[in-house]
Amino acid sequence: MQRLAPALRQDNVSHDLISLIKTLLAATKEISFRVGQAHLSGLMGSTLD
Repeated sequence: MQRLAPALRQDNVSHDLISLIKTLLAATKEISFRVGQAHLSGLMGSTLD
């Protein structure tokens, strides 16, 4: 399985679109982490307990 960025480059996806996708991935990971650590952690997803 290839990493996303190299696969997109191989498919000639524009640099701007690759940057946008990377930004969205980073934001999604951050949101997921924060939800897991917040008060909603008992209601949504798992906790690190």
